[in-house]
Amino acid sequence: MIADRGELPWLEAVGVIDQICAGLAHAHAHGIIHGGIQPSAIFIAGRVSRLGEFGLANKRPYVAPDRNGTAADDLYSIGAVLAVMLGSAEMPPRLAKLVTDLRSSVATRPKTVADVRATFKALFDF
Repeated sequence: MIADRGELPWLEAVGVIDQICAGLAHAHAHGIIHGGIQPSAIFIAGRVSRLGEFGLANKRPYVAPDRNGTAADDLYSIGAVLAVMLGSAEMPPRLAKLVTDLRSSVATRPKTVADVRATFKALFDF
């Protein structure tokens, strides 16, 4: 989809990634780390987004430089995918900060996908 359409409007990108985060939260709650989140691992049918390819190797631009086999690795990858989806699209400052934070060091990265989803929700709380 990204190859065909290029960057996505921020609202659409957040909708896709929020669904991915919901599934990832379930996996993390059961001790499962995806370890391979990248655009090719996201499957979209209509308005439904799913995460597949669990356990497959991640491509370099989506791998956390401080990779340690924890949920923090998946959070970095979510940020990298979101950055690709958004490109240079105009977005709320809070979303731009989240993308930056997700791609930062483990110390400043959000701790859980629930934290990421809370930021998405806050984008719509005026």
